[in-house]
Amino acid sequence: MDRKLLKTNFTKDRIPAWLCPTCKSGILHPKKDGFLYFETADSKKGHNHEDWEPEWIEYTFTLILECSNKSCRETISCSGVGSTEMGYEYTNEYPETIYEDTFKPKYFYPPLILFDFPEIVADDVKNELKQSFELFFCNPPSSANHIRIALEKLLNHLKVKRFEINNGQKKFINLHGRIEIASQKYPVLRDYFIALKWLGNAGSHSHTKISIDDVMDSYEIFEFVLNELFRNKSIKKLVEQINKKKGPTQKKV
Repeated sequence: MDRKLLKTNFTKDRIPAWLCPTCKSGILHPKKDGFLYFETADSKKGHNHEDWEPEWIEYTFTLILECSNKSCRETISCSGVGSTEMGYEYTNEYPETIYEDTFKPKYFYPPLILFDFPEIVADDVKNELKQSFELFFCNPPSSANHIRIALEKLLNHLKVKRFEINNGQKKFINLHGRIEIASQKYPVLRDYFIALKWLGNAGSHSHTKISIDDVMDSYEIFEFVLNELFRNKSIKKLVEQINKKKGPTQKKV
């Protein structure tokens, strides 16, 4: 996950190299005449103010992107907001004030895949991750909350029990309790599960501020957890087979 790529605003002539969410190999490039932006109505009204400056300008934009992979050619729509920023350009050693329009994405469809995960991951976990990706740019708290839900569904997939029977009554176990149960089988992952719980909880409570940096933290942790559970597990199994055979394993072609 490239944090800088996901956080950096862009200009019309410098579009970030976002990865195609469909083939996961091609780079998204703007289609010809696919970038449109307009000044908002409130921004236009501001021009009449006696103290108006170019930095007051606000835009909305739409951007149509296409995958560079010839066997994919997926089309992605992106929308968001923009503004005018002041900078300086040095000519003959003296600074000259310049203004540049910059843009910030709020929504992609289909959503970008913001971190890679093994295909073996259960579909309901994948769906929650993708919903988190869809909300990442426009609503970080909701995006983080979907990571919490993905964690709950992952524990289901790992067959961690969801309730207990006490005196004939079903009592649901909260997320922390389920993590403690899971930790008996996966002790190395306990702290990672707990960290995901705290970040997910922060996304669920309106009084707690959560940023895209916090959401990216949860992505990095979740990626580690999934790799440890699924991808690294297959590598460990391969190592065991090689060591047991004391040489190459026989594979079907």
